[in-house]
Amino acid sequence: MTTQYTEIPHNWNEVRNLVETDFRRIVSIITGSGKLFFYDTCSFIKHANLHDDEVGFFVDYYKKQDVHIVVTRCVIMELASLSGNLNKEYVRFFGRLKSAGLETIVLNEENLFDILSVCFSNNKTVNSYLSWSVRMMQNPVSTITETLKRDDLLYDELISGAKLDASDIYRRFFASVRGRKEASDNLGEELIGICTHVLSHLPGVKDGKLCVVTEDKEAAAKIGSLINRTNKQYKGARIVIYSTPKLTQCMYHDHMELSEQNIVRILSHGSNANITVIGTTIYDLAVNDKISMTCEELARKIMEPNGINIVF
Repeated sequence: MTTQYTEIPHNWNEVRNLVETDFRRIVSIITGSGKLFFYDTCSFIKHANLHDDEVGFFVDYYKKQDVHIVVTRCVIMELASLSGNLNKEYVRFFGRLKSAGLETIVLNEENLFDILSVCFSNNKTVNSYLSWSVRMMQNPVSTITETLKRDDLLYDELISGAKLDASDIYRRFFASVRGRKEASDNLGEELIGICTHVLSHLPGVKDGKLCVVTEDKEAAAKIGSLINRTNKQYKGARIVIYSTPKLTQCMYHDHMELSEQNIVRILSHGSNANITVIGTTIYDLAVNDKISMTCEELARKIMEPNGINIVF
């Protein structure tokens, strides 16, 4: 089936009451004390397809940790790319989060300008955060790079840093890159990286408030590189990156009463192959980025005291 992208899925009416799109409420959530978990497309699909029992562990953990889920507009586009509709399991997952009392934000990336403008009165300051994030996220071959090549004004503003007092830079940039979205281009993860980096500069945002949930090691590395390459004055609060194995270990250590069978079902969903994680075992002197195990072996390591420390 041909990949197609639409910003508003055809069955949006099935979802609109399950998610938060009101701007004032979104500002309140983002500037509040709770954690924000930005889901990328693959992680959302993985968790939406889990057995109800396993979804329940994530829901209970998120409630305990005061987590709010964030799904960006680009991720919504990717989730609806096959038919123009959000699959029934995605709608059901949104409903499960809602019924548990968890709030899910659907964030239009361009609204970052209005969110930051609540705290910063100077357009140049707000735009400088986007400018720095885009520069650091640029790759030789990417949808972002291609967009900037074809738009001299955006290039001058975001890469050269000229005319940063305009009020529509965010809107033009995010609309342009979403309009050039292509299959398998990692745009969703790249825009999540930009969003979290920009939001990390909001006053009062503490280290660890902004989190990214992704299964993509390349995407995690890009976001990590964005943070590490940023000059000190533009770094903002520190961002946490989770994979599903890392989240599962956190849940187990938080006494969520996961059984070995629960852990195996979480880890194995969608894959019959060994799982490769980044971390350390008791015999490692440094972080090992190629720890490969079966789901059963990794589950037992997670449950063993000092068995494994998963970094990603």
